[in-house]
Amino acid sequence: MTPMAVWGAAIHAAGCCAISGRTDYLEAHHIIPRSHKSTRYAIENGILLNRDYHRGLWSAHNKPRWFREWLAENRPEQAAWVEANRWKIVK
Repeated sequence: MTPMAVWGAAIHAAGCCAISGRTDYLEAHHIIPRSHKSTRYAIENGILLNRDYHRGLWSAHNKPRWFREWLAENRPEQAAWVEANRWKIVK
């Protein structure tokens, strides 16, 4: 298994969308973009989302400010990790 496959499997272990609780069309989302090598495989950098919340109109990709606010309110520990690590970006 590739490191990305291992990371994806760990994120998918949650079993449902973190926002909606849905169990269909699930996708692993990198909070800090996967192009940044230093955080690419960190489990804390992942969240399981239904495709609507991953790529839809109200999604982490299309409404990043809304997503950051949701993360801070609903997953404060993960949001704190993201904030602490977002400056350690190495491409």
